[in-house]
Amino acid sequence: MDLERIVQLSWQSLICLKKVTKAIDEKLLTIGVLIDLSKAFDTVNHQILLSKLHHYGIRGVALHWFNRYLSNMYQYVAIKDAVSSKQKIMCGVPQGSILGPYTISK
Repeated sequence: MDLERIVQLSWQSLICLKKVTKAIDEKLLTIGVLIDLSKAFDTVNHQILLSKLHHYGIRGVALHWFNRYLSNMYQYVAIKDAVSSKQKIMCGVPQGSILGPYTISK
């Protein structure tokens, strides 16, 4: 893991800790859900995954967030000046993505 990634993860952890501490101080109900999807869903079709999440009770804002996260993602290969056409990603979760508390809370 490179220094930039470590700093990014540390910053997101501090933001999360600040929000949780503030919520607890304000006597608010506080729940944290940390999910690492990078390996668990490498070959799962996005529509099947969204359907399963709905089936198991994920609804509303949470389901909408997952849908937006997985939709309209493309990949391509670039080697020097040669670039392939973009292809829509229909399955798997982008590697190196961060599902951090800061991203989810926006």
